[in-house]
Amino acid sequence: MTKSTYAAYKNELNVCQNQKKRMTSAYYFELGKNPVRFDPVSMVTNVFFDEVNQQIFAVKSVVAGTTNVVVKGPTDKIALTFDMKDRGPLISVKFSYHHRVLALQRSERCVDFSNFVDGILDPIEYSQTCKGKTNKILTFHWISDSEVVFVTALGIEFYQVNTEKRFLKLIKSHTLSINWSVFSSDSVVLMAFSSKNLMVPFSFKNCQITKLQKFEVDTPKVSNTCLIERDVSLLSLYNALYAAVLRQPAPNTNEKCLLDLYILSRDQPVRKSFILRLGLVGRFQFSVVDNLIVAHHQVSKTSMMFDVRLPGLSRSNVVFLDPLINPLPIKPFIIKVEEFNTVKLKTETLDRECDLYANSWIVFHPNIVIDAALGCMWYLKLILTDISDMFFDQCHLLDFLLLRKSSKPTILEVCKQALSPIHRAPVTHVASIFSKLNQVYKDYIDAEQFYEQKLESQPDVRHVPHHRNNVVLDQNDVFTQILEPFAANKNIDYQFKFAVLTEYLKSLDSLKIKVKHFIYELLITVMVNGGGTFQLQQFLHHKVIRDSKLVACHLLSLESTHPACFEMALDMLKRLATSDEQVIEVMLSKQMILPALRFIRHVGMYDLVPARKFLNASTHDDMLFYTVYKFFEARNIRLNGKPEFTEKRCNEFMDHYIRLFATDVVKSA
Repeated sequence: MTKSTYAAYKNELNVCQNQKKRMTSAYYFELGKNPVRFDPVSMVTNVFFDEVNQQIFAVKSVVAGTTNVVVKGPTDKIALTFDMKDRGPLISVKFSYHHRVLALQRSERCVDFSNFVDGILDPIEYSQTCKGKTNKILTFHWISDSEVVFVTALGIEFYQVNTEKRFLKLIKSHTLSINWSVFSSDSVVLMAFSSKNLMVPFSFKNCQITKLQKFEVDTPKVSNTCLIERDVSLLSLYNALYAAVLRQPAPNTNEKCLLDLYILSRDQPVRKSFILRLGLVGRFQFSVVDNLIVAHHQVSKTSMMFDVRLPGLSRSNVVFLDPLINPLPIKPFIIKVEEFNTVKLKTETLDRECDLYANSWIVFHPNIVIDAALGCMWYLKLILTDISDMFFDQCHLLDFLLLRKSSKPTILEVCKQALSPIHRAPVTHVASIFSKLNQVYKDYIDAEQFYEQKLESQPDVRHVPHHRNNVVLDQNDVFTQILEPFAANKNIDYQFKFAVLTEYLKSLDSLKIKVKHFIYELLITVMVNGGGTFQLQQFLHHKVIRDSKLVACHLLSLESTHPACFEMALDMLKRLATSDEQVIEVMLSKQMILPALRFIRHVGMYDLVPARKFLNASTHDDMLFYTVYKFFEARNIRLNGKPEFTEKRCNEFMDHYIRLFATDVVKSA
C-alpha cells in the first residue's frame, strides 16, 4: 500500500468512525433555531393561534376596560401590537388574509369584526350572528380577505365581508348536524364530523362552496368511544389532500394504534389509501415535514416518520406502511430564559433545556409546535445529514432523499461515498443509483417540455410548476460533483472507473437522454490514460460515444501524449462532414491553440489560414504567444522572404511581440 493510498484509507476510516459516533446521538428532527417567543399563558394572558396566517395572539388585560394584543409570527421578526376595548373574554381571534379584518368570537352565537388599516384597529365593530335560535358557532375560518365560514352545530354558513359598509352577506349555507370539524388552510377544505363515523368535506374556491362526497371512516375499536377531534387531521402530501384518522386498539389486546389515510378528491370517491402502523398505543399528534408524516408519541417522547411515496405492503388496494426508521426523540433544544437571582438581586439570562413532548405542547399543521406554557412557537425541521447514517441500504436511502426538497448536497455525498475506495459499491449497485438519479432527471425533462408547450398555447399561465421543486441531479451536477473527482482519484483502478462511467452512459442512453459532450470527454480521457485505446476505438466504431465536433476536438487535444487519438479525431470529423475551417474555429474557441497548429499542418492548410486568429487567441499566455508567433514568422520567411506580417491588423501583434521579447526580434535582410 502506497503512502497516498494509506492516507486515503485512514481518511475514509476516520469518516466511518465519525459516522458511528454521530449515530449514537443522532436525531432526524429538530426544532427551528429561532422560535417565535410570546408571553406564556397566565392568569392575565390568553394565547390563541391563527392557522391561516400562522400567528400567535397574546391577549392581555392591562387596565380596566382595555386589552393589549401582541401578534407574532410566522417568524420571530414579524410582530403587531395594538389595544382594543375589553368587551368580554375571547373564545377565538383571527386575522383575515393580509391583516385587513380582525375577527373576534366572544360568544357561542356571534362573531365580531373590526377593520384593520395601516396597523390601526378600527374601534367601530360590526357583528354576525349564526342562523337559528338554538344554534351555536363551533369555530370559524377565514377563506380569503373578504370571505369567512362559520361552522355551527346545525351546519355551514359561508359569508362575504363588506369592509366599507361593515356588514356580512350570506353566500351559501348547508344544513348538517356537526359535532366538530377540522380545516386545511393550504387546500381550503373543511371536513365536518357529523355522526359516529360520518365525515362530510367542503371545498372553497372562487367565492363558492362545494360539498364533496361524504364518507364513513373506520371507528376506533375502543368500546363506547366516539371519534374525537384530536384524532383526525387533514394532511397535504405530494399535492394531494388526505383525511388522517387515528384508530386506537381495543383494550386488553396486543394491538397497536393505526393511522388511516383517506384521499380526498373532487372527481373521485373518497377511499382509504394507506394504513400507517404506529407500533405504539396512546396519544399521538401529527405533523407534515417535507411531505413526510411525522407521528409524535407523547408517552414515549419519540417521533417516527412515514412516506406515502415509498413502497409498502399492499392488501385489498390499501398500502400498509411501517416507520422508515425506528422512533427517536426530537433533538434537544436549549432556550434562553430570564430568571431573577435572589442572591445577586438581579435578573439573569440562563440556558435551559426545553421539556420536549410536554403536556403543554400543541401541534398545528403542517409543522408547527407550540408550547403555550413556555411561550414558544417552533417549526419542526428535518435533519438530513443524520438520517443518511440511519439507512443501511443506499438505494433505499436514495429513494428517500430524492423526494426531499433540500437533499441535493446529501445525495451527492451518498453517491461520492458509493464510489470511494473504502466504501466501493458493486457495479450493479452503482448502476441502480444512476438509474434512480436519471429517472428523476428524465421525468423533469419531460415535465419541463410539457410546461413550455403549455406556455406557448396558454401564455397567461405563469404559476411555478410543481416539478421545479423536485431535486434533480442533471449531467452537469453529476459530472462536476461526482464523476470528475472520481476519475481524478489515483487510488481507484482503471477497471472500476471505466465500469462506473459506462454505467452512467448506459443509464442515460436507456432513458433516451441526450448525453452531454463533457461526459464523453471524461470517458475518453479515462480510457486513454488507462490504456484502453482499443476499447475506445470500438466505442467510437459502434457509436457508444456519439460523434460531435467537441468530442473530436477533445481527441485532438490528447494527440500530443496519445498519437492514436489524432486519427480517431480526423475519422470522426470526416463522418461529420465538417469543414477544416469549422474544426479550426471550434479548437480556437476551446483554447486548443497548439493542437490547432498541428491540425492545419496535417491537413495542408499551413499556408492558407490567417495568422491573426491564432495570435489573438494566444495573447493570454506569453510563452504560448511566443510559440504561435514563431510558427507564423517561419511561414512568413518561407513564403515572403521576410519575418514581417503582411496581413491586415497584425501590426498590433508585432508590437506586442516586440514589447515582450525585444531581444529576440528577427529583422528583414
